[in-house]
Amino acid sequence: MRTRSQKQLPTAIAGFAVAALLCGGGATATRAESPVIAINRAAGATPVTRQALRGGISVLMGSGGNITVLDGADGKFMVDAGIAVSRKKIETVLAEIGPKPLKYLVNTHWHWDHTDGNAWAHADGATIIALPATRQRMSTTTRVDDWDYTFPPFPAAGLPTALVTSSKTMRFDGETIRIRPYVVSHTDGDLSVYFAKADVLSTGDTFWNGVYPFIDYSVGGGIDGMIRAASANLAMATNRTVVIPGHGPVGNKADLVAFRDMLVTLRKSISEMKQRGMTVDQLVAAKPTASFDAKWGRFVIGPDFFARLVYRGIPTKRPRRHSMTRAANDPVTGSSTPCAAVSARDYLGAAPVVPLTSEPLPHLIVDPPLPASLAQARVIIQYRAENVHIVPVYGRNALDVTPRIGHIHVTVDDAAWHWLDASGEPLTITGLPAGPHKVLIELVDANHQILDKRTVSFVIPEGAKPTY
Repeated sequence: MRTRSQKQLPTAIAGFAVAALLCGGGATATRAESPVIAINRAAGATPVTRQALRGGISVLMGSGGNITVLDGADGKFMVDAGIAVSRKKIETVLAEIGPKPLKYLVNTHWHWDHTDGNAWAHADGATIIALPATRQRMSTTTRVDDWDYTFPPFPAAGLPTALVTSSKTMRFDGETIRIRPYVVSHTDGDLSVYFAKADVLSTGDTFWNGVYPFIDYSVGGGIDGMIRAASANLAMATNRTVVIPGHGPVGNKADLVAFRDMLVTLRKSISEMKQRGMTVDQLVAAKPTASFDAKWGRFVIGPDFFARLVYRGIPTKRPRRHSMTRAANDPVTGSSTPCAAVSARDYLGAAPVVPLTSEPLPHLIVDPPLPASLAQARVIIQYRAENVHIVPVYGRNALDVTPRIGHIHVTVDDAAWHWLDASGEPLTITGLPAGPHKVLIELVDANHQILDKRTVSFVIPEGAKPTY
């Protein structure tokens, strides 16, 4: 499989070329019209192109954010819906992929360049899946000063109706699809979608391949959350994983590492400048992103604007606290780049932990699935970890701290793969056929070594009526 190279970036994102007016400085720049209007106009004039990947999965480009499509015997499963003006072009490409109807649409977040097509997707038969925060933003008037635009409520027909509050697994078209919430990052309601059999990860706007990302502070996003999300993407990827970004060409794990390292390095240098007392205008004049601009500064978010976004997310002063230093060869990311040795304090502030002396042994308690949910073909499993703090922190240097840090691995029906969950929320699994099943839940430490495990067996009754 060939993916677009960085040299092909302008073609892959041609629909956004007019939005370069944002490159000067964001909300402080003087512009004749909102970039939202300009981007909509560009989408209307830009063709929608398709890049076939593997396992029946394609990516569509040319209508705002990238669109992921899985096509198979059950129908089509789509991630993000682009801009509404592109409806006919998108539907034409979908028909070329195959005759089966659209069944599901996942919104990775609320931004209009990913959700404006919701209404037509729903009219075409899609059940729309998203986080509650995404529906909330779409249901109300939302002002984004950086875009000089106020979004009215979306039409009721375009609102998500299947809301997820924790990791969700679906079986569709022979695929196991894992939908996973991020921490607050690009917005306050971002999701990833991972197609396990094909090993394809769709990240939404937590990953912009080869270009500076936008960070939506109007709804609580921030640079620190973007770094956490970048690390979460790395934790989900292998050297084989195909990664579909929110914007930019299709990428891989090496691209995820480069993106994470860029965020960490610029966050560190801009923080140091801010702590020295620089104003945001002084910072922009100092060109803190100069060494990255040739690669990353050629898209919607220009160097000056991105410097302002990073500056905004850094506290003026941060107290001195104990910190943990990331290992030179991170066991999760595999990174051996210089910025992999940057301490957590440099960009996130230290975790509230102290060196481990002695603690009781960890223990995993798992309840049977709720019977009422099984009757709806939904498996809800509540669990509790004793003497382990469930958080998304990984690596060898997180082993010797207290409270002990860990997360869980989940395997369904002896599958050859598992997923990682660090939300601490009950597990919700859907899409299983009627009959007996089992779920293995492993409590692991920050370096993924098993501390305790439990297997839960249950039966989905015949005639169970799924609800989403």
